[in-house]
Amino acid sequence: MEKFEPKPPTSEPQEKAKFSVYFMRHGKPVVASENYGTDTMPFSEFEEAIDVQRSMDLPLSDKGKDEILKSLEGETDLAEIKLILASPYLRTKQTAEVVAEYIASKTGNKLEVLVSDLLKEVEFDMDALTEEEYGQIITSKGFMGVLDYYVENWLTGKQKTENIDDTYQRAHRFLTYLRRVRKWTKHDKVFVATHGWTGRIIKHVAEGGEKGSYAEETRMLKTGEMFKFGEDDLIELGY
Repeated sequence: MEKFEPKPPTSEPQEKAKFSVYFMRHGKPVVASENYGTDTMPFSEFEEAIDVQRSMDLPLSDKGKDEILKSLEGETDLAEIKLILASPYLRTKQTAEVVAEYIASKTGNKLEVLVSDLLKEVEFDMDALTEEEYGQIITSKGFMGVLDYYVENWLTGKQKTENIDDTYQRAHRFLTYLRRVRKWTKHDKVFVATHGWTGRIIKHVAEGGEKGSYAEETRMLKTGEMFKFGEDDLIELGY
């Protein structure tokens, strides 16, 4: 009987597709007042906007949906997206759903949205300021002065909640997860819907930034703004 000898493949194996990730800050949410983000914003509305528990269920606004769709215009490789991730907040999940519907309308691919706590927003300390202290800062330094106060507490580890070490560790964990996605699955294009601070810090970590230098090296993402990471940015980091 003739001995069986396996034959070599008749064609070269196809090269694995390049891995890339789309990150998007959620679109503008529905807010209770036109004072949102202004120097006339009352303390009660400010607390509602930054309190994790209160802001979890803020829905996406019509303007937010328009921001998302505008960011997606001109993207030619949406059909290659195989995985969509979102933070557990309503506005980010709805952002991801708008993206999924857009992809389905353009390509016919219907994708499920998966939720990850690693993408949640930075949790600021709601006891950091009294209403009186808030009024003094916003009167003298404006709304951005109030944000700077909270950020300084986060940066220097004075918060009772999440501090800079916690946030950067979370960013590292998420990027490690993406490396595993690349290594163990066929998800060669991933879409991520997250928040302004979280997206900014993940981007900073992926670019090799050090804690504390994010303010000089990065900027806050606009609502609905999207950026991409490619193979080198996410895969070859030595963390």
